[in-house]
Amino acid sequence: PITVIIGQGFQPGVKVFFGDTEASQVAYNSTTSLTVITPAHPEALVDLRIVNLDGQETTANGVFSFVNPTLPQPTIDSLNPT
Repeated sequence: PITVIIGQGFQPGVKVFFGDTEASQVAYNSTTSLTVITPAHPEALVDLRIVNLDGQETTANGVFSFVNPTLPQPTIDSLNPT
């Protein structure tokens, strides 16, 4: 899933951590916006940490919730050729 983070002071090359898990893909949109591919993670409430290349960082404690949705069981309705 994609997560958009709005804030201030973001820099190109910024790193984003969901708990201890670093996002592998972070798009720097502007100094106030990032688009992140959310990493796989067990169900949990985690901190969100942003780290700029110059070492500046910020953490929002307990703000991101990973939820494992219940997906329907797969079914086969038809098959062609039989």
